[in-house]
Amino acid sequence: MQRLVLASRARAFLLFHSRRMLDEVYSRLALTLPFPLLRQGDHPHRELLRRFRTEPAVLLGLKSFWEGVDIAGDALSLVVIDRLSFAMPDDPLHEARVTAMRARGEDWFGDFVLPQVVLQLRQGIERLLRTSQDRRVIAILDTRVLIRGYGRRIVDALPPARRTAQFEEVVRFFAPQEEILVPPAVPCFPGEDRLWLSRPSRGSSLPHRY
Repeated sequence: MQRLVLASRARAFLLFHSRRMLDEVYSRLALTLPFPLLRQGDHPHRELLRRFRTEPAVLLGLKSFWEGVDIAGDALSLVVIDRLSFAMPDDPLHEARVTAMRARGEDWFGDFVLPQVVLQLRQGIERLLRTSQDRRVIAILDTRVLIRGYGRRIVDALPPARRTAQFEEVVRFFAPQEEILVPPAVPCFPGEDRLWLSRPSRGSSLPHRY
């Protein structure tokens, strides 16, 4: 995340699947990044967005934070998603449907859970890419997009964008005429003026279920 934020010169949303991970990354980045850090919960939602729009900053929030968010223009250049969430929502109807599909021997994950995850991800990204003039990198830092068979379904469902496996391309995307000192060689896998990438993160604890 630090490399990506340095390349984008802030103007970044960092979205997390848990509060614990959000706070841990916030504590680490606060020691190293030369940009203001805004953390969900420290200020009202409207105040965080106001400050983000008026100064180059890095906003850290839970994935629910981007619901209803509309950031136009150059104020937002980078969106990082630490991990896709396959956890079942606290919804009896959802749980009942999964139980019924299991009982019938149906593919409850591929036919029900995964399409919901893909839809939520696509809708969230489309809210942040309102026009063809929005130039942004979307980074999905979840190894399952690389190593699980359903990863291709997730990537293919995203809006059209150029994909890259080279971190140097991300640097050039943000500053094609300038040289930026950013640590190189981040292994990537993604997704014309928009760029998807997905990168494995060391030490990430991933459930064996999916």
